[in-house]
Amino acid sequence: MFLQKSRTLFFFLAFVLLSALAITATPVKASFLWSIEDNNGHQIYLLGSIHLAKPEIYPLNQTILDAFGRSKRLVVEANVDVDTMTQLTIAKELTEKGTYPPDQDVGLWERLDAETTAELKDVLGKLNLFEVFIDQVRPKPWYLAMMLEMMFLESLGFDAKLGVDIHFLKLAKAKGMKIHELESVYEQFSFVSSLTEEESLIFLKSTLVEYEKLKSGAMDELLDIWSGGDAQAFEELYFQAYDEHPEWFALLDKIIYKRNETMYERLQPFFRINDEVSFVVVGSAHLVGPKGLVAMFEKNGFKVTQL
Repeated sequence: MFLQKSRTLFFFLAFVLLSALAITATPVKASFLWSIEDNNGHQIYLLGSIHLAKPEIYPLNQTILDAFGRSKRLVVEANVDVDTMTQLTIAKELTEKGTYPPDQDVGLWERLDAETTAELKDVLGKLNLFEVFIDQVRPKPWYLAMMLEMMFLESLGFDAKLGVDIHFLKLAKAKGMKIHELESVYEQFSFVSSLTEEESLIFLKSTLVEYEKLKSGAMDELLDIWSGGDAQAFEELYFQAYDEHPEWFALLDKIIYKRNETMYERLQPFFRINDEVSFVVVGSAHLVGPKGLVAMFEKNGFKVTQL
């Protein structure tokens, strides 16, 4: 059981900073896939990923599969398809970083306001986890947010092992393709564990808000938008919560916008690999909006075409 949960937490690292998508079969109008070319005609494909998914998404849109077939290398946020020992090591470090020591007087509950406390107790009660987090575990807010997000999605049938990243990592390994990372798993782990106290609390509050959205079916709407390749609608729905909570913007800037800038810079060398097209898979939220990767490439003179 520990190994199973460790694997789930490990795969979840690449997803935790992004919103989930509920997956069912829907007609495809376009793909959440872009062709990006520099002035010398060097090309990459840029695919918006779903990090946790259901079997219904497969087989993927043929446009996506054809682009992958034309590519010589795979570039992902982080290579999460690794051996068991690595998964266990990261899960152990994550738990150590994500919990308050037993001798520390001030824990999770002392840091929460009355409203958040009431919401959290209600959610934990519905998930039959109230006693665990009252008496047994002393999680930091960001760690609890990760675990709750994972549990929400698992309860709806999502599986990290069925995520788009994992799908293409397995295909690439089977084909003997070159695989590159934009962010390592350790970098993502260090990032989330370095959130400030305020950011960590906001992360937990936003997760509780997402729980309500999951129950109301908002993620089905997000799915339909993703399946049709409507980037503008995806942006509007995904960032709606931040528009409603401007006090969360600092967290949004850190978990999405700053990482977009880093990803953009780290993608530049892949345009200089002659005759070797790269297939890039990153979270869909990193692609959309005026500060998304697609807009950044457009502003910097690249030829950008949605497929």
